[in-house]
Amino acid sequence: MTLINYHRKHQQFLINIMKNYREKKSERKRLNAYTCKDCEKYYSTVSEERIQISSRHRGNKRPSTPEHFWDLDFPDDIEIPTETYTFKPLEENKYYTQAKQ
Repeated sequence: MTLINYHRKHQQFLINIMKNYREKKSERKRLNAYTCKDCEKYYSTVSEERIQISSRHRGNKRPSTPEHFWDLDFPDDIEIPTETYTFKPLEENKYYTQAKQ
């Protein structure tokens, strides 16, 4: 997995979450309700109609977070493609020549 693919995968996950965000209560009420894993036990005893009336979870069901999403360290298996970079000699670098003078 390259660093670019790793970033795109997590960015797409966040975009999918925000796609169904609605600020107004009336707009949110029109979205379909669903149950999360914490609420399933409570809602298993009531009808689907009651879920649509009282559930706070609205919109499309959120996807589960990608693997290693909450890891704070950089993954070890990422390859950085160095062949895409082009390096100029220091003499051609304008900042290097200015600092040298």
